[in-house]
Amino acid sequence: MPDLGPGGFARKDLTILSYNVHGLNVREKCKRLLRDLKHYKASIAFLQETHFQEGRAPALKDRNFRIGYFSNNPDRRTLGLDILFSSRTPYTEQATVRCKQGRYIFTKGTILEQTYTFANVYAPNTKQNHFLWNALTTLMKFAEGTLIMGGDLNLTQIKILHLLTEQPRITDRQTHSAYYTNTNW
Repeated sequence: MPDLGPGGFARKDLTILSYNVHGLNVREKCKRLLRDLKHYKASIAFLQETHFQEGRAPALKDRNFRIGYFSNNPDRRTLGLDILFSSRTPYTEQATVRCKQGRYIFTKGTILEQTYTFANVYAPNTKQNHFLWNALTTLMKFAEGTLIMGGDLNLTQIKILHLLTEQPRITDRQTHSAYYTNTNW
């Protein structure tokens, strides 16, 4: 019998979506996004380019998505990331790391007593190698349990294959699985 959490949630029900939202400063756009996440039964949503400024982020929560972790660029209204957890997902946070420039956010915690690390990354348009090396080094030091990564790496598939063969490589450190989704492909 599968482990069931509150509301009958099982690990097999974990549905993760990743969106580059190109700004969420319009209330109607936030409502549409939350409606879409509910429609697609998202357990977790990785959002990139939220474009919120420090202290000006609208409440990107409703009765279906009550937990959210946010990272932004406090100096200008660019970048910004969010990781949202649905109310049905029994996530208990242990720790969260935010990039000061709003380029990544990592959170680790448990769902049904299994440890997960969720990583949402928005890479710059240039010098991705340097950025990814630093971000992934930070992630591998932070990560525990199953690593699930989403975001917008601003890379073509060919560039990703090239990066994977370059030296030095970041090794898989006790990571059960890693997923990459990008709605821009």
